[in-house]
Amino acid sequence: MDLEYFDLDDALAVAEESRRRFAASKFFVSNLPAASVHDKDDDVCSVCMEGFVDNLSADSQGNKRVPCGHVYHATCIIAWLSHRSSCPLCRSEISVDHSN
Repeated sequence: MDLEYFDLDDALAVAEESRRRFAASKFFVSNLPAASVHDKDDDVCSVCMEGFVDNLSADSQGNKRVPCGHVYHATCIIAWLSHRSSCPLCRSEISVDHSN
């Protein structure tokens, strides 16, 4: 990294935007419908490539179905949507802006 061109204000602004986007993603995903293992077509979450289970731990939010119909672990889709605005599988646009 070239520190001659490093701007701390810019770096902090990017970090703040990232926190806001993560919070918006978490809020959005918390309002998505839950999906049971029997509801999904695939055997694994395509974000983490791990299988779905019905008996997730108490701190887990379970499986969530995004508007296009694909199912992911809630924690995986929160992380994904904090950086991108599309479905990991079909690339359908997903707006996490909860003001709509």
